[in-house]
Amino acid sequence: METLLTVLITLMVVALIVAVINLVRLNRKADELDTLKLEMIDISDKIDNMIDSLGRDLNQRADDMERDYVNRIESWVASTDRRFDKIWHEFNEETKTKKSY
Repeated sequence: METLLTVLITLMVVALIVAVINLVRLNRKADELDTLKLEMIDISDKIDNMIDSLGRDLNQRADDMERDYVNRIESWVASTDRRFDKIWHEFNEETKTKKSY
C-alpha cells in the first residue's frame, strides 16, 4: 500500500511539475502574442498614416495640375483674344482706308 501511495504521489508531483512548466510556456506565448498584437497595431497605424499622406499628396498634385491647366487655358484664351483684337483692328483700319478712297 505504501508503494502504491508513493507511486501515486510521485505521479501527482510529476503531473504538477508538467502543469507548471506548461503554464509558464503558455504565459510566455501570451506575452509574445500581446507584443505582436501591439506591433501589428503600430504597423497598422503607420500604414494608415502613409495612406492618408499619399492621399493628401495626390490631392495636392491634382489641384496643382488643375491650376496649371486653368492657367494655360486662360493664357491661351488671352493670347487668342489679343490676336483677334489685333486682326479686328487691322480689318477696321483696312475698311476705313477703302471707304476713304
